[in-house]
Amino acid sequence: TTYTTSGIAEVLPGVLPPLAWTTAGPLLEDSLQGLLDAAGAASPGGPLIARIRGRAALDFARLGAAVDVLPAGARGELEQQYFSAQPPTDVPSRRRHLGSQRDVRALLAQHRAAAQAEICIRAIDEVLSTSVDPTVFADDGLLMLRARVLDLAARTAAAQAVVAAAAIASQARLHGLLAGWFAGRDAAEIAQSLVADTGGGGALNGISVTGLTGEALERAAVVAGSRSYVGGPTWAEAPQMVALAAAASPPEPQRLTLSDIEHRLAARRTWRTTRILTGQVIDIRLSLLRRAVSDARHSLARRERAKAALLRLGGLVRRVDLELGRRLTDAGLLSQPDDVELLSAAELTGASSRPVPLELMLRRRRLLGCEAAGHLPHVFTGYPHAQTQVSDHACSYSGWGAGPGVAEGPARVVDRPDPAALHPGDVLVAVSTDASWTPLFASAAALVVQEGGPLSHAAICARELGLPAVVNVPGIVDRLRHGDHRLRVDGSTGTVTLLHTTE
Repeated sequence: TTYTTSGIAEVLPGVLPPLAWTTAGPLLEDSLQGLLDAAGAASPGGPLIARIRGRAALDFARLGAAVDVLPAGARGELEQQYFSAQPPTDVPSRRRHLGSQRDVRALLAQHRAAAQAEICIRAIDEVLSTSVDPTVFADDGLLMLRARVLDLAARTAAAQAVVAAAAIASQARLHGLLAGWFAGRDAAEIAQSLVADTGGGGALNGISVTGLTGEALERAAVVAGSRSYVGGPTWAEAPQMVALAAAASPPEPQRLTLSDIEHRLAARRTWRTTRILTGQVIDIRLSLLRRAVSDARHSLARRERAKAALLRLGGLVRRVDLELGRRLTDAGLLSQPDDVELLSAAELTGASSRPVPLELMLRRRRLLGCEAAGHLPHVFTGYPHAQTQVSDHACSYSGWGAGPGVAEGPARVVDRPDPAALHPGDVLVAVSTDASWTPLFASAAALVVQEGGPLSHAAICARELGLPAVVNVPGIVDRLRHGDHRLRVDGSTGTVTLLHTTE
């Protein structure tokens, strides 16, 4: 079968130990299956995500079979927008009239998901406001707490998937409307600018830490929760990254406002002429634009709030797991609390027998081997072996312009979020990024990301911080990994140019 890492490598990044895969993996699987159901697709007939060489991948063949029942063109739209399988190459079409039963079903699913997301966000706020201390629970109570928290996480993840799809669709509709009035490049820049400050990308999972110090900074790190996925390492476990985020003071980017766009349109002679000829007392076109901007901003903000709430809840899952690991260590069943990551969720909760120390050692060794094998290819068939991704020697690459503007700087390939890996003024080049990378962006001149789509972490942060960015650039990391390279990144056209290279 054919697999892709698009849209998945960011949600479940890196090599996943057994506990992460068996905890966060089912949440993502259920949310993707629910998204297909909401869109009116067929049942995929099996799991959509797989763990290959320790990393998550999407079964592209099974996804294709599930969406083949959708109307013509819907498969490409679903792959492009919902799963970020490819960068958009055409101007989004204007919204179709709702007519089929499937259209109505999808619209109702979006409204239900929006309401469910708001309920889940409030519930998570209430749960975390109680400052739950896992150490005070007995073993049975701790396991019950874990199960109930994961149940809330599953509900939130399911709603967030549909909300995210609706957010991308609303942004596409805004782009399509603007494309009727502006040239393609201008329309894309304006659409990005009008929604740029809705993502919360400059914060740690929606929690601002800028200017905080001492105990306030430590509390903020705990509240922020998981750095990338439910139950994963938390911000509290990365004090150097939190300190970097607190000290960051990126300049406030200049953005076009809706008022700017309205004045620009109203100043056109053809715009005024059309209004007079059609007898519009109130300019209907501006009303449509305002509604499109409002819909896009609200839906994107809701998606980010749901995602941030889910990661905050994931911090509680992580604290529960580490407490269980400490107790298993005290009982002599683990060598250290962190070894809890080598257990599956069933083994942790006692639903299946726990492995012997030798098996745990072999699992640790296999994880190290997966790390050494490197990232999975963007798209592959069967089982990929190490170094299957061969780069060319092109001097120009094209991708999806995620953050408008142009910047130049030395390329710096970064494999993991490390404060020492990037120097001010560098162009950050990565396979994919997630929330744990956020503090690095403040010192980057631009972003170039091999994978990702319009709602990827890199795209949202770039728009909010005013960074030129290009995402979905296959092969760029292998091309730039060795030697010294200087890049020009044009986030408006989606091009990356090598200005100078020494290999």
